[in-house]
Formats: sequence, C-alpha cells, structure tokens
Amino acid sequence: MGTALAVDGKLYVSFLKNGSILRLTTPSGPTQNVEPVGSSWDGRRVQNLTFIGNDLYLAETAAISRILGATSNACTGGCKAASLGINVAVPAALTSDGADKLFLADSTSTYRYTLSTGFLEVYSTGGTYNGSVLGFSNISGLGLDPAGNLYVGDDPTAGSQIGQGHVWQAPVVP
Repeated sequence: MGTALAVDGKLYVSFLKNGSILRLTTPSGPTQNVEPVGSSWDGRRVQNLTFIGNDLYLAETAAISRILGATSNACTGGCKAASLGINVAVPAALTSDGADKLFLADSTSTYRYTLSTGFLEVYSTGGTYNGSVLGFSNISGLGLDPAGNLYVGDDPTAGSQIGQGHVWQAPVVP
C-alpha cells in the first residue's frame, strides 16, 4: 500500500490488509532480502509512509503514527508505532520535508504539521484548473519537490472513470 526509501537505502513497505511494516534490504539488488520491522499503532492498514531522519511516519486508518528509530537494528519485527495525536479523522496520504514538517491529507484537504511545535494547520483545500479554483476530491497521494512545492493527487470519480484524476500543485503557504 505504501512505500518509503530510508536514508540507509532500504525500502520500507506497508500493506492494505494489515498493519505489518517490512523492509527490503536490497531494493535494487539482484535478490530481495526482506526483514520484519514492526506494526502500525492500531494493527490495521497503513495508507502511506514517510521518513524524517531514522523515524518512520505512518498514515494509518484513523491516526498518524511514528516508529522511532525504524532504521535501527533493534527494529526486527517488534517495533510498534505510537500515535502522534494529530486530529485528522481519516488520513489518506502523507509525505514530509525530511526535516521538521509532515504534510498529510484526508479526502478533501491537505494539512501541514510541524513536529518541533506540534502545530497542525490546514494547508490547502483546492487547486487552480483552467483558471478556476476547484476543491480536492478523494485525495490519494502527496509529493513534495526539493523546492518545497506540494503536489496533490486526487480523483473526483473515486476510480470509477479511467483518466479523470488530477495532480495539483498546492498553493505555497509560508
């Protein structure tokens, strides 16, 4: 369901039907070595993953959580995520700036959470398309480029029509 590449070059993977987190130790190698890491806070699916340093952040069914030191040798299956207490009812997507900010989304809005202050704010609720401002609908992915621009993937048809999704550049909020 979700993937995140850690600073150590290992690829972390989450699943749709359970809260397991695994890592591929050689994602670009000729063979794939798989190691268990741990599990989500609630034991259910994890929509998206992202890293800040060695800490792995998870967009779970009903919470944003974190596995501290997920890249350490101590995480060999028993590391359980802890909820961060971020109040977004159904997180659908997650990414980070790699330093201090998490960007997350529910189905219609994006949010910015600053770890150092614990401050959560609405970041954007829509984008511009052909000169009109339209609201996001059924957000499923977020991406952040090196310049700090946030990109939002949504699909107003919820997947019922092929080719109807959008990728928006969210307005930059200082």
